[in-house]
Amino acid sequence: MQQNEPQQSQKSFKYSIICQNPIPQRNRWQICMAINESNSIFLFSEELTIRVFQFNNKMGLKHIQLLNNNRTSALSFFPKQQDQFVTGSKYSSILIWSKQLISKAKFIQKLSGHIKGVSCIIFNVQNTLIVSGGEDSQIKFWTPFKSNKEEQIRNISDQQWHCQQTIKDFNTTIATLSINEQGNKLISCSTNQNILVIQKSSTTQMWVVIQKIKTEMWGRQLQFLNDKNFVFLPYDGKQLYLYRLNSVNNYTRKANFLVSMGSQYYGINPFYFKDRNILILQGTLFLSCFRIKGNKKQSFKKKENFEIEKELQIDLQHGFLKAILSLDGQYLISLHQNQSEIQVRQFQEI
Repeated sequence: MQQNEPQQSQKSFKYSIICQNPIPQRNRWQICMAINESNSIFLFSEELTIRVFQFNNKMGLKHIQLLNNNRTSALSFFPKQQDQFVTGSKYSSILIWSKQLISKAKFIQKLSGHIKGVSCIIFNVQNTLIVSGGEDSQIKFWTPFKSNKEEQIRNISDQQWHCQQTIKDFNTTIATLSINEQGNKLISCSTNQNILVIQKSSTTQMWVVIQKIKTEMWGRQLQFLNDKNFVFLPYDGKQLYLYRLNSVNNYTRKANFLVSMGSQYYGINPFYFKDRNILILQGTLFLSCFRIKGNKKQSFKKKENFEIEKELQIDLQHGFLKAILSLDGQYLISLHQNQSEIQVRQFQEI
């Protein structure tokens, strides 16, 4: 890991409950949650509705709006764009919403192209690319109708999007997408035990599959640590695998770590906070927080290896359905069926 080398000594930490917000009691199966970059707006979808909450760490969650939407299967805010979020539907459509129009319950644009449900959505950090994966085995790349980049940045709220490209190298549901910080490399996995590495061509600006990695077991948890390293957690949750870019620009499995997370029932990516070198994985009824450290027996500057050390386990109890973390790692938000509540925990160094 060349960028952001892990420090050998960092403070311990915990996530403490600061808010428990009751919600209507009912059976919930298709749950999505998202929080914007400023941690001021929280979204929670269930079946045919999206609940909109204001949030701050003193007042907690305040429900302000109820939106109608068809079976939300993916939900996310644009990075560095507080006013817009995107939903994907089990009925194949993608909707772009504006917070400014929430009172009218009106979306800005509908993107059509998938022929089955949308399973995952990600963005590049520049807000110039949406990538969606679907149950139709397709990965779609959506870009805005703008010719002038300066105009594109000025009028981001007015952008209209179209499908620039579709990749069909999988034959099963797209389980996970992860994009690197530069926004030019994408990794994806599906239930067919393959990881695709897809790179944007600097000459044609098209996305090309440059590597297909066969895995022993399928999985949902896949995440870039930086451009040279990514991690993959198979479905059985026993071991975390590190893949590293080699001298011929192929990713190979470099190391494996025993993590004992249990079977992965939920389609949730690992959360990696590079500023603190913390990797968070979700188990069956808990979250485990690992610190990434340089290997004490080897020179880290030579990038030979690193190790992970479990620092914290957060038990979420029976009835836990879903959890997300804010982009800055400050807040852990979880939904609990048995208690019919949303719990908010805050990061604290100790």
